[in-house]
Amino acid sequence: MDVDTDRQEWDLRGLSSWAMSRFGVNISQNQLRKMTPEEVAEQLNQTACGRIDQIDLTPLAVYLAEDFAVQSLAEWAEAKFAVTVTTDELGGREATAEDVRTILIEKVEQLYRRREIEYPVEYALDMTLGQTGPENVYAIGQLVAWANRKYEGNLSTDDFHNVKPQEIYQSIVGLSEQWSAPQRLEQSLRQGVGDNPTVEQAIEFAKVRFDTDLTPADFNGDILGRLSDVGRRFLRREVTELERYILLQIYDSSWMDHLLSMDHLKSGIGLRGFAEQDPRVAYKREGANQFQEMLAAVRDKVTDMIFKVRLTAGQEMANVYQISNMVHEQLTGYDHLTQGMDAQDPGAPQKVETIKRDVPKVGRNDPCPCGSGKKYKKCCGRV
Repeated sequence: MDVDTDRQEWDLRGLSSWAMSRFGVNISQNQLRKMTPEEVAEQLNQTACGRIDQIDLTPLAVYLAEDFAVQSLAEWAEAKFAVTVTTDELGGREATAEDVRTILIEKVEQLYRRREIEYPVEYALDMTLGQTGPENVYAIGQLVAWANRKYEGNLSTDDFHNVKPQEIYQSIVGLSEQWSAPQRLEQSLRQGVGDNPTVEQAIEFAKVRFDTDLTPADFNGDILGRLSDVGRRFLRREVTELERYILLQIYDSSWMDHLLSMDHLKSGIGLRGFAEQDPRVAYKREGANQFQEMLAAVRDKVTDMIFKVRLTAGQEMANVYQISNMVHEQLTGYDHLTQGMDAQDPGAPQKVETIKRDVPKVGRNDPCPCGSGKKYKKCCGRV
């Protein structure tokens, strides 16, 4: 509704449609013809203010709370590490960033130590009773043998007869808590090899007690210290396997994604020359940045999973380098020629068969095969 143009050229239809979609105002073209631009603007302003007043802004009140930032951090910590922390523990608004960092790290370390105690028991229960149930005597025997081997529990199958899995879990976790204390492991070492063991005694003890093969080169003079380190590794072996599994899976997928992104970068890096940049320098710089981003993403993924996942019985790591497991949805170019070559030895020479015609070739001046007596070029060959 430009006042400098003729009223007949005003786009009243477009204005009516815009007012309905923007403010929900139903103004017909006939009404607009009777109104001045100032009257239209005033009505739209009143309608817009009315609609704004009707909007429910109460959900935004959470962002105005005094402890919103601290509460958000507590929720992030619970989602990230499964750590339960309250706003009071974080110190409220008066706490500094370093104070909050220290508190969260202490909470995460406590949770990690607790996971080292509980996860081996969870894994053993899943591998034994989780497959057959607590009524299976053989599964109970395997669990008892594992607990006695790991924690010197002196348990028997009768101790877990007609006992609920949760009670069995609590009983073995109690043993694990005892062995998590450094003095319990040190006591076991001194009972097994004495205060001044020889290297030969330490090697034999590590093999029998901790199922670990050592050599004299593994000792640097502190025999009991080396045995203590081996014992701690033995007690957390299930946790170590879980961490190795997670790291391999994340590194594997992240590295393949990084290689793909590097291929995409390489395909278009030559265009940097139009911006007066050296493509090789740009490729090195951006490739290094992408590599650092990949490492940061790996750390983020590991911390997301390490406190939450668990291995189950029968789970195996997939080998991504097993090409035969890959399925291509569509073959392009000459790929269809290689479909039948998977079962052959790729290093063996391929036999090339001679192409033979079904019928002999007829020359231009030869008699026509149809029997007309004419030359082929003047009979059937003419077509």
